[in-house]
Amino acid sequence: MWRVVVLAITGTLAIIPVLKSYLTCTFCATQQTLNEEVVIVTGANTGIGKQTALLLANKGAHVVLACRNVKAGEQVAREIKRKTGHRYVRCEKLDLTSFASIVDFVDRIRRREKRLYGLVNNAGVFHLPFQLTGDGFDETLQTNYLGPFLLTYLLLDLLKESAPARIININSEAHNIPQSLDIAKITHNYADQEPYNRFLAYGTTKLCLMLFTTKLAKLLEDTGVTVNSVNPGNVRTDIYRHFPLIRDLPFWSVSNFLVWLTFNTPRQGAQTSVHLLADPTLYNVSGEYFRSCNKRAEPSSLSKSVELEEDLWAATLQWLHPFLANHGRI
Repeated sequence: MWRVVVLAITGTLAIIPVLKSYLTCTFCATQQTLNEEVVIVTGANTGIGKQTALLLANKGAHVVLACRNVKAGEQVAREIKRKTGHRYVRCEKLDLTSFASIVDFVDRIRRREKRLYGLVNNAGVFHLPFQLTGDGFDETLQTNYLGPFLLTYLLLDLLKESAPARIININSEAHNIPQSLDIAKITHNYADQEPYNRFLAYGTTKLCLMLFTTKLAKLLEDTGVTVNSVNPGNVRTDIYRHFPLIRDLPFWSVSNFLVWLTFNTPRQGAQTSVHLLADPTLYNVSGEYFRSCNKRAEPSSLSKSVELEEDLWAATLQWLHPFLANHGRI
């Protein structure tokens, strides 16, 4: 009997790495360097953003860590410099929950950088309770969609002046969650006790980001600037800190084993973004949805609605009008 048990355990241990490799993503194979190319990575003080910055520094890029937590960002910048021997890594303050912070960040970048090769909109939040930012929007909506929209829009002139250039928007299969999108309700204030669905709120922001990506790709045709969406897969980061199934102690042993088995590491999660920034064969690929480096994925049918794309774009410009007033049309 004990031999059967030993064989079962041995077999299980042998198959786990194979299963884990199948369930998680591949690694970027391109050897292309990014010497002296300036790349901004938002949320780079932890998780996928941190690993993206590290991999880019290894390729010779000048990396700007755009972080809300400047102290943590500066510590990561020092760590990356130490690990790579690369001097051109720095942290800049960026709080996506404050439109004023975004405008200030862009002003500093414009003053300091003559060129900008890449922008990775990586920062995001998941499963937050409903709470309004100082700008009057749901924090999940502003962090995951409105903030990246404004940041990208304000940097477009510099990106076009620096062409070829590439924009990467980190997305998720969660963009499939919404079965419809009522644009008039996106900015609804749930403080009036109407139920707030955290999963739906997150999925809605990712759907909006997908629609933004496809619309922007069309507007940037023939400019030399590309924009693509990336699904890094489920990744073991602190984005799940507000999600009780993974966070809470009663589920700790089971949930953490499943997370270890099926989730990507942050380094794996960063591979596709780095691949899209570095692969020379993708210089004119835009408006696509990628996962596992060179594999193009199929976005939701809702995210391919041209009417929805146009309506959301117009509504977003209206919401952000006070911060876009001094900038022309794309």
